[in-house]
Amino acid sequence: MIYDENIFTTDEDEVIRFDETLGKYIWRDDTFIIPNDYFESKDYTIQNPEPADLDPNDGKQEIIISISSKNGKSINSSSGEAFISFYLKTKEDSLNKQTSIEVLPAMTLLVNHTVESIQSYNTTPANIFVSMPKRIFVVAGTMRPDFLPFIFGLNDGNELNALAYFKNGDAVYVTDMVTWHSTNTEVLQLHGNGNIQAVGLGTSSIKVTFGSITGEKKIKVVTPATAAILNAEPEPYATVVRSDSKPIEVEVIINGKLISDSGRIVSGSVYIPLRAISESFGVVVGYDSSKKLPVLYGSPLTQSRNIS
Repeated sequence: MIYDENIFTTDEDEVIRFDETLGKYIWRDDTFIIPNDYFESKDYTIQNPEPADLDPNDGKQEIIISISSKNGKSINSSSGEAFISFYLKTKEDSLNKQTSIEVLPAMTLLVNHTVESIQSYNTTPANIFVSMPKRIFVVAGTMRPDFLPFIFGLNDGNELNALAYFKNGDAVYVTDMVTWHSTNTEVLQLHGNGNIQAVGLGTSSIKVTFGSITGEKKIKVVTPATAAILNAEPEPYATVVRSDSKPIEVEVIINGKLISDSGRIVSGSVYIPLRAISESFGVVVGYDSSKKLPVLYGSPLTQSRNIS
């Protein structure tokens, strides 16, 4: 694989290390991941990638990846899941630039189960826009961000993620790239990136930092019985309070709270501003003027439902 060395780097001790046994640099074990445990078995050998610079004058550097199967097995992924994942460090002066990472077919050797060379195959580059995130959220697992405090039961362990949102609408998990911090270690303690242990009753916040960007999530630790009650999924509902003095504008109550903006009755249906939905339900809602569609967490909504 090949990438632009003016944008990415593989700094020693941060991305790669020198292996005395192999006599060469390879990706560190903590910057190289096999996402699927299926491939970490005696049937497969996936080596740590190694850096290369085939042409020192072309402004590019290469990554050599060696994957082999044994015992009559083959490497494939019908779900499209990656066989391996590895880090590259972005240079500080390379923000807001378009780049790509590509496979070098001329330097790539593929063979089938009979050790015959495979000549006909397609490759797809990864087109990347390098930028800093606009905002980082602390989320539960793979859930979308919300603005309500998490409720943890005492002595519970919880896995959280850091989710970064970028200007172009992309969202990327940066759990292992951020710095994690508990504001009250007598309530919440960290046992690794995103691994949170509730050790005392009370309130604390978990902060994540990525460069100059910080995300924060308030967490309340209560007894397990109380947590079970508070974490029960509520049924969303809306109540329309009609006003005789303003036949077009109406007051709207969502989950028992009067919203700050008036609703509008159009053809028998009540409409409220998108920002009221965002504030009331704790979701990131916007509007894409080019597509003329509402946007939820950066993704346009193509379906709608009327609540009456």
